[in-house]
Amino acid sequence: MSQALSCFQALRFSGASAGFSLVLLGLSIFLLTGSTLSGGLPGYAGSDTCRECHEETYVQWSRTPHARMRRAVGENADVVAADKFSPEIPFTKKDIAYSIGSHWIQKYLTEIDGELYVLPKYWNLSKRNWEPYSIFNWRNKPYSRNCYGCHTVGFDPETKTHFEDAIGCEACHGPGLKHTGSEAPADIVNPAKLEKRLADMICEACHTDGNDTGTGEFPFSAGFQPGKDLTDYYTDFFLPKPGSKMWYRGDSTYEDRHRMWKFYETEFYSKSRSCGV
Repeated sequence: MSQALSCFQALRFSGASAGFSLVLLGLSIFLLTGSTLSGGLPGYAGSDTCRECHEETYVQWSRTPHARMRRAVGENADVVAADKFSPEIPFTKKDIAYSIGSHWIQKYLTEIDGELYVLPKYWNLSKRNWEPYSIFNWRNKPYSRNCYGCHTVGFDPETKTHFEDAIGCEACHGPGLKHTGSEAPADIVNPAKLEKRLADMICEACHTDGNDTGTGEFPFSAGFQPGKDLTDYYTDFFLPKPGSKMWYRGDSTYEDRHRMWKFYETEFYSKSRSCGV
């Protein structure tokens, strides 16, 4: 038996050890309170504030997968679509703090020592069954470092905190606090009025890949905000593994990044693909 497999089995959510029981206790408190990380970059108002003046648009957004990207189980247990839990699944429904996704697949987060991790199986919504995910290395991928940049609003790369859960209004419109006071169109980004290249970059910031140019620590464009030039925030995109036939191949120029985005549009939506982080 490999060391990795032994470690994985040791971390099954059974609560057998005293140390892990404490983790489960902490998770229970987390679920009851519904608490999340707070903070993030300054200048954000939050989608609920946007709703005060843009009710119709808010309602339309609330029905999209973006709005349902990350949802706390403590607030609504029905957000967990998976309904088949057995001894072969190394966690139970009670171990899930958040659901991630609502369209093609649904991943699940648990909290360990104050950090969130994606659990090692995900639920295929169309097949209504489990599929494996990062079975051996899931504890090496903390959610804050790998996913906050695209699955939350206002991620601060220095504190690793964010302003709002889910992909809210300001993910595409930029910080809106100033606009809420002035109500001036100039104080908010309208993607429809940007030049096409900059408008496309808003989508490409999360629907293409690469590392941030600041520290190289994050597999997303940390610090990017709508209206800015994405090339200042992204390194070259990830190259495919040798022999891979399932990934985009290109020369890492912005033009090729744009082609990657158009390629992903067909791959994600025609073949039910999801983020591979």
